[in-house]
Amino acid sequence: MEYNCNDFTGCHNNKNFTVFSLVISNGTVSPINILTEKGTYIKSCLVLMISCSIIFSNIINILVIQKTVQLPRITRICILNLSISDLLVGLISCFPCIIPAFTGSWPYGDVWCQIAGIIHGTSVTISIWSLSLISIDRYFAIVRPLKSRCLLTPSKVVSTIILLWFIAVVTFFAPLPTKSNFIYYQYSKDEMICGLYWEYKWFCVITALYIPIISACIIIYTNFKVTRKVIDSRRMVAIWRTSRSSGQGEMRAVKLLTIATVVYFISWGPYVIQVILMSLTNINDIPSNFRFATMWLANCNSFSNVFVYSAMYKSFRRRARFLLLSVCCLGDGRFRVNSSTDKNGNSSGRDPADLFD
Repeated sequence: MEYNCNDFTGCHNNKNFTVFSLVISNGTVSPINILTEKGTYIKSCLVLMISCSIIFSNIINILVIQKTVQLPRITRICILNLSISDLLVGLISCFPCIIPAFTGSWPYGDVWCQIAGIIHGTSVTISIWSLSLISIDRYFAIVRPLKSRCLLTPSKVVSTIILLWFIAVVTFFAPLPTKSNFIYYQYSKDEMICGLYWEYKWFCVITALYIPIISACIIIYTNFKVTRKVIDSRRMVAIWRTSRSSGQGEMRAVKLLTIATVVYFISWGPYVIQVILMSLTNINDIPSNFRFATMWLANCNSFSNVFVYSAMYKSFRRRARFLLLSVCCLGDGRFRVNSSTDKNGNSSGRDPADLFD
């Protein structure tokens, strides 16, 4: 796939470029330039809002999800891993793009751009692989419960996650040695990010195959098996009555996985299709606004999970609300909760978040 060199600030040294400069001809301001600047300002504001949302939402996820006991332990580990990867992409890849979005150039140097590009690709990979791990865990827990205790222990899952991080980082580091100066990733003025970059067709095809497609097949297969197993179990009335609470908890985890996966592919689908078309065909004239929209729609996936968790789990909503009120109100003394004693000084034994039932 060939990119127009003018799309990337790394291809030239145009130090006089300013997004908000107006071209005045014969004493008049060009309407086209005014519209262009308004569009650039709107997109820059979107970059700001999405970047801050990614950081804020994933901090909430990390603080709250570990105490959401309705989720199975291994599922919590995988979701925490997913939240950490999304937080990194917000801090390293998206948030630094706020200033370049307004100025039109990348001020942090080529080395930081390479780090941002690797982290961006790694986060995408870890997100879908974390969902795949959850689906495998639910499959063994429900369909093959006897094997689950041996195969999927928390320590083995953590070891697997570390291995997946290593593979993902190596994958997106791989194109760097193909350049004499190890500078592969470039800042795109169209997409307003120094992130995923697809100069080589082989790199695009390989990553598109083993990251989203194989992961999707795993999730679809395991969810199908789990759903069929639960339906068959419900037909056995005696068994269903004795294990109803457990079954409901398992199915809720499966629903969470399904919704999170659908949101992932809705967010990343348009961008992946666009990249594959540009790599395998000669389509290089995709509008700038469309490229921006697909990239930042994909980035929105990094903060969407907080809404999925809130919709699925009451305890998550309760703890998130408690956390927000604590941060907003404790500083000025308007909000006080004693988690260990009641108003008479007696031990209450209640979690402070339980006050928001």
